Amino acid sequence: KHLSKIFKLSGPANIQIFKKGNKILLIEINPKFGAGSILTFENGVNIPLLYIKIDLGMKISKKEITPKNGVVMSRYWEEAYSNG
Repeated sequence: KHLSKIFKLSGPANIQIFKKGNKILLIEINPKFGAGSILTFENGVNIPLLYIKIDLGMKISKKEITPKNGVVMSRYWEEAYSNG
């Protein structure tokens, strides 16, 4: 929240930090939805629609921000190679 204010972020942003000893170090800020955001969508929370509604001054219901139960996501990185 603090970094969002400093960098005047008003939309989706992926802020990456890590802690080293007592220091918190900023790695990068990407003004986009993070790769893990798909879990939020799959859990029934449509964040892009919520941003639009907020910008239009529309009300957001509790149901729209309440995730479904039991949805789990697994992600992995895989390379595939072929000759020819």
